[in-house]
Amino acid sequence: MRMSRSAATVTAALVLSVGLPVVAGGSSAWAVCGSDLKGRTQSQPHPAKHQGELTVTQLKSPAQVTVGGAAVDVPVRITNNTDGDYRAVEPAIGLGHFVDGHDLTVKDVQASWRKGTGSWHPLALQPGCTRGLVNEDEALPMLALRKGESVELTFRVGVPAGAPTGLGFVTYSVSATGEDWLSGNAKGGRLSLVRPKASPAPAPVRATASSAPTATAAELAETGPRTPNTLLLTSAAAFVALGAAILLTVRRLGRR
Repeated sequence: MRMSRSAATVTAALVLSVGLPVVAGGSSAWAVCGSDLKGRTQSQPHPAKHQGELTVTQLKSPAQVTVGGAAVDVPVRITNNTDGDYRAVEPAIGLGHFVDGHDLTVKDVQASWRKGTGSWHPLALQPGCTRGLVNEDEALPMLALRKGESVELTFRVGVPAGAPTGLGFVTYSVSATGEDWLSGNAKGGRLSLVRPKASPAPAPVRATASSAPTATAAELAETGPRTPNTLLLTSAAAFVALGAAILLTVRRLGRR
């Protein structure tokens, strides 16, 4: 089973890369994750550390995503700019919000990934060591990168309909870590959430003078003084029915 490094590396990178500090009241799970990570690595031999760096280059920086609409793509290039080959470079992505009362949850976002121009794969997410989400362990492939070699990954991020109204943006960060624990510089940004405007209520139908029945001279002579009252009652009934229909429509729209 793969040794997990994304929880600590990406969550910290997510906070630093977008300049959003973890606010007071965040989860205390960071200490637990840190202790667990340290305990699992002490007994394992550390390979010689490469000289140079793993570079993460963001190829496109989307600025917004529509709630309930199409997801947006965040393509990155990971390059081995060190003095040797890597057998296992682990990419990782972190997603967050970092505002009290509106922490990002797994149900608030949808994510997928692909390598190069290959097929898309759903990306499983889980809470990170601090507030925010990271990809689950083994959700992304280990990358074998020779010296100077690059690989491109694309992450697709969407926000489903029904996301909390207090969720105004989603931050993201992508990083990479080699088997010698050399971490690539994280690249990230912020997606502002755009919410579709609600459909306007249907305009009420207004009765016109031409729609009222016209009495002939013979009818007026036959009905006498009762005719005006009959016309008023008929028109009033029509408006009451129209008002009831409009009220019912408004109530139904309000329940949606």
